Amino acid sequence: MTSDPHHSPASAPTDDDRYGRILRRATQAFLSHGYAGTSVETVAIDVGVSKLTIYSLFKDKLGLAKAVLQGLSSNLEVTCRATINDNSSIEECLINFGAAYVRWMLQDVGRGMHHYGISKLLIEMSSTHPGFSQSWLDSVERVIVTPLSEYIDEHIRRGELSGETGRFLAGEFIGNLFHASPAIVLQDRYSYLRNEDALMDLMRRKVGLFLRGCATSKLKPAR
Repeated sequence: MTSDPHHSPASAPTDDDRYGRILRRATQAFLSHGYAGTSVETVAIDVGVSKLTIYSLFKDKLGLAKAVLQGLSSNLEVTCRATINDNSSIEECLINFGAAYVRWMLQDVGRGMHHYGISKLLIEMSSTHPGFSQSWLDSVERVIVTPLSEYIDEHIRRGELSGETGRFLAGEFIGNLFHASPAIVLQDRYSYLRNEDALMDLMRRKVGLFLRGCATSKLKPAR
């Protein structure tokens, strides 16, 4: 039987394919079970690769956990940055930004939502690997606080917003979207926000309050 030179067998998985599969499974594992409760061996078995493959792609367990946070940061950036534009009013932009952020935080991953799993992981790692937690805070600053602060600064220059700097106002706005402590302890408290009407109503009220505090006469927030 001769082989057909024009026939190509099914492509073997590439490093990129393995990387993506490992990262998805590791994300579920770390956010569900924490750092100590996740093992490279378990992730390898679940994905169907060897531990050596994971070590070759991520170096070690800490490298795998860091890659998980980087992936989450990139995903959050894509989710929120798309809402920041000058094609809509400031009020509409902030409502869409806030809704996108909260939807992402409430997204189920593993045994709980993004916010719950990330918070637990960061708290667990803060004493043994403080740089791990700091890297997440730095990435959040870079991917969502900075672009929102730049947007707000532009409208301060236009005389539509006043008060503090864009960085301060962006931090206050984002910080008020989702209350960390009760969200960590009482996940069900926020389950009502999975209803789109309830989420958008809350965002309209939060943005209205925010704009009443920093809008100038050039920009009258809706009542």
